[in-house]
Amino acid sequence: MTHRSNSLGLIAALFSLAVVLTACGGAPTQAPTSAPQATAVPSATSTPTQSLFANPAIPFEAVVQIWAAYYDEVGDLQLGWTGSGTIISPEGLILTNAHVVLPDRYFPVDELIIAMTGNQDQVPEPKYFAEVLQADANLDLAVIRITQDYDGNIVDNKTLNLPYVAMGDSDLLNLGDRLTILGYPGIGGDTVTLTTGEVSGFTSQPEYGTRAFVKTSATIAGGNSGGMAADAAGNLIGVPTQLGYGGDDQYVDCRVLVDTNRDGLVTDEDSCVPTGGFINALRPVALALPLIEAAQRGEVSIIGAEEPVAAVEPVTGGSVTDDFSDENSGWDIYSFESGSAYYLNGEYFLEDIPGEPYYQTRSYLNINDVQMGIDVRVGQGNGANEIDFICRYVDAQNNYEFRLFEDGYVGISKWLNGEYLALVAPQAGVAPLGTSTHRVEVLCDGNHLSLSVDGQLVAETFDDSFASGDLGLAVYTPADGERFVAAFDNFEALALGSQQAAGEVVLSDDFSDTASGWMEDSDTDWALYYEGGRYFFQVNPSQFYVNSHLFVNYANITVNVDVNIEQAAHDGDIGILCRYIDSDNYYALEVSEDGYYSIWKRVNGEVVYLVEWTSSGLIPIDSSAFTLNASCDGAQLSVGINGQLLAQATDTDFASGYVGLTAGTWENGGLVLSFDNFEVIEY
Repeated sequence: MTHRSNSLGLIAALFSLAVVLTACGGAPTQAPTSAPQATAVPSATSTPTQSLFANPAIPFEAVVQIWAAYYDEVGDLQLGWTGSGTIISPEGLILTNAHVVLPDRYFPVDELIIAMTGNQDQVPEPKYFAEVLQADANLDLAVIRITQDYDGNIVDNKTLNLPYVAMGDSDLLNLGDRLTILGYPGIGGDTVTLTTGEVSGFTSQPEYGTRAFVKTSATIAGGNSGGMAADAAGNLIGVPTQLGYGGDDQYVDCRVLVDTNRDGLVTDEDSCVPTGGFINALRPVALALPLIEAAQRGEVSIIGAEEPVAAVEPVTGGSVTDDFSDENSGWDIYSFESGSAYYLNGEYFLEDIPGEPYYQTRSYLNINDVQMGIDVRVGQGNGANEIDFICRYVDAQNNYEFRLFEDGYVGISKWLNGEYLALVAPQAGVAPLGTSTHRVEVLCDGNHLSLSVDGQLVAETFDDSFASGDLGLAVYTPADGERFVAAFDNFEALALGSQQAAGEVVLSDDFSDTASGWMEDSDTDWALYYEGGRYFFQVNPSQFYVNSHLFVNYANITVNVDVNIEQAAHDGDIGILCRYIDSDNYYALEVSEDGYYSIWKRVNGEVVYLVEWTSSGLIPIDSSAFTLNASCDGAQLSVGINGQLLAQATDTDFASGYVGLTAGTWENGGLVLSFDNFEVIEY
């Protein structure tokens, strides 16, 4: 199998507050080191009327790179994304796209940093902080104003005397007119980039007229969004704008998302991933004039700003299910050249292209203790790929991953402050996945972490690094792999609550008292009796069961009991009963002498398996003594042996009932066993 290298710095995490991202251009070459102070800003009054360039046809010095930054959980300033802009007045007014400077649902924008273009062959240098004066998300246009220098000192806008570009008349454009596009695309280098083309057409919108967009033959990468489109005289006539590229109102962006070169850092050395193609449309400056005029007067107006998603409070009870029939159920949707996430025909898909980073999605459910179940199948792969199931996702650098490989290997890992740590190293777990559907269950309960596939516990460990966080999914294909597609269905997340803290021992029986309430009786096929401080089951024929219960009603409990095989049948099974209503209605959680476990229920006399009989190496075959563990807490049913979880199931048929014990035989009879130290913990 193919293992992931431990030198990976950051997992590929779409929309994570801890990953340094660039949404519209290459990663900035210098991170912000200081935050500006809040100050009053002088108004800009001058109107651009002339160019300051010797060659006005290429006014590159008026192009800037805009860094949208936010403060993380510890107050450090981090980069969210970058875009381009054009200085339109010497006092520091800049025209750009609204989505470059406004928050989206995943990120706030706490600061805007302006990186100036010096020489055409050098990277831009951060010089100023700016604020939004005018923005219209429907037009995707905005005007921002420089307020402070990069050290946080207040600037006098009237004395800035910045290079700027004159306004052109976009209403005079005709088919075939020459256009020059300038900006910072983040693809093909970090310096200002020029592309050329012609006016190839116009697009109308009812609210904006017949020239709502100017179509162009120029190739404009996503990072140029918000930059300059100049006519043959070097005058600004349009702004490259993703909303007009022909898709369903989706932005075309280029984002440095993750550690693509595997050096442990997300920097400008990593690949900038185009998120959907290239821009082929411009917003004409005629539509920006009202915003520019209002900004010159110092007016502030922001239309259609999207608030970031509020932090979700941890869930401590209840359950969430999703069959992915509703495309608005909350999981991430995105489409990159190197990966995608989408709903289709009642399933949810994750796709990764060879050599690119992990692609991840989140449910936006913050749960402390959780049992997550989901169906998964391989839609396309070659046996060398990986599917990850994530719990307690704090951010991209801090979370638990439960790993399932196409070839059947499994593992558990965590990202702790950006460092990858294997908790359970990849090991053989199940048969190769093939194209069949498999049920995967993940448990994050207190410090207990476990992974089960098709009812079989395949990996388990204990760790207390994270107490709560989001749930998620991820896929990965190695560089020498093939396109990998995984399909998911029937998601369920059960919030377990704080079981450990609420537990109280309500019954303890060492069977030294023969009047403690257990049945004593016998006939030719079976016998139940106390003897020598233990409680005995004897099952004589094959394919025969015996139950015994106490007349004490419980709802949510864990039961532990010591088992000793006095006379082996070699295929007998031993179990704990919970929520026993009568002989036709109860839950049974069992293990067998030959190494199998099961969870089942009897409903109106009919046996229904919640977990089919499954073998486990955790069960010692023909062991003479062990401790059996079972839990019936809310909808969660669990069975374990010697303190190790074997399987979990979810069911809501019975809410409460008696507690009991059971034993039975299969092909062989003659089973004799005894119980000791019976304990009930109630929640």
